[in-house]
Amino acid sequence: MEDKQPKEYDAVLGGQNSAPSNGLVLGGIEGAKQRLINGDENYRLLALSQLINYGQEGLDLVIQSLKDSSEKVQLQAYKLLRYIPEVKIRAAIQEFNPYRFFECVHTTYSGYTYLPVAIGFNPNGKTLLFCCECINECTKEEMNSSIYEYMDGYEEDADGVDIEIIEVDVETGERIRIIEGQFKGVSICSFALNSDAQTLVIGGNDYKSSTGRIELWNLEKKELINVLTEKYTGYKNTEQLAYNAKHNILVCGSTNGKIIVWNLETQKLSYIEGHSREIKSLNISKDGLFLVSSSSDATLKVWDLKTQENIHTFKARYAAISVVIHPSEKNLVCCHYSNIYVWNLETGEKNRTFEEVYGIDAEFLTISLDGKTVVTCGEEVYGTPLRVWDFDTGEYLIMLPEDAKSAAISPNGQTIASFSGCGVIKIWRVP
Repeated sequence: MEDKQPKEYDAVLGGQNSAPSNGLVLGGIEGAKQRLINGDENYRLLALSQLINYGQEGLDLVIQSLKDSSEKVQLQAYKLLRYIPEVKIRAAIQEFNPYRFFECVHTTYSGYTYLPVAIGFNPNGKTLLFCCECINECTKEEMNSSIYEYMDGYEEDADGVDIEIIEVDVETGERIRIIEGQFKGVSICSFALNSDAQTLVIGGNDYKSSTGRIELWNLEKKELINVLTEKYTGYKNTEQLAYNAKHNILVCGSTNGKIIVWNLETQKLSYIEGHSREIKSLNISKDGLFLVSSSSDATLKVWDLKTQENIHTFKARYAAISVVIHPSEKNLVCCHYSNIYVWNLETGEKNRTFEEVYGIDAEFLTISLDGKTVVTCGEEVYGTPLRVWDFDTGEYLIMLPEDAKSAAISPNGQTIASFSGCGVIKIWRVP
């Protein structure tokens, strides 16, 4: 007669024999707990899908699994927790490194070869905006080839190149052109959004007059709100732009090292002088009190926006390229070439230098809103690979296999967008 007693690994529903030592016991959260301590990662993965349904006790066990010995289990726990807003879960997610699991989930192409200008997330995190100069029509395959092949023989229109501001759905990768052809005659160098993503500020140079130009646009209505030109600024070239919408402050830097501060509420202009060469980067503090600038003269400067006084000057080894005020507003972070430097904003002392990755230079740096993640890229024609760093430890976390000229981190820190020198936009996250 066939023996119908439970065998090893069988789930026990009942019978004359006790459960085998490696068997599983069915039944609610206790059964899931047993699976979670099983040596087979497949059982632990099964347990996670069940524990998520058992309230706080189940969630606590899923949180613990972020530190499981199996990366598959860690990843599954992260996927289950990443969109849950509970404070305890958000704290656990911040301590977890998801970037090692990042993959390119969307690639956006266009019918043009693009020269990338700027890229940024909508404050709601649902869409991505990028600004570019359209060079030539091309196929997807051609876009992956050298941009110089399509620059050869290209004759710039007397009125300037075509500019596009394009919006992409982060979840689907679908592209929506929201403003197209409106910027004819203006070469855009940078852009910024206000907190409700309704006002777009762009800075660039007018092709016909070779003068600097700043424009404010209503994105919803696609209407020009305000314009600031050399007639008012006295400066010819606009190179960099910083915008603090909360305090109605707009700052732009020129090729001659001069900085213009525009109070959008009063329309008053003020000027800051202190750099001897072109401005490479600008950043305004969240409270609107301070401005940080970097320049090709190999200095970074901190300014009091109310008095325009220079508070600190930091000297770099080479031309300072990209500078950002850390979200804590305690540190200044700068990258140039293969180095990342951190200075104390209050004392002016250099705190530390991130470990170098030799042979990979960068000219662009961005920091996540929680201040825990740093992303660098840029410098070469097509860009350089995206590098991700842990700000608190200075640990180099991962290199994403894509050359990029600029990048952006989503407000929740769970998505990175990159913009290559040949105009390809990629969205990276845990699938």
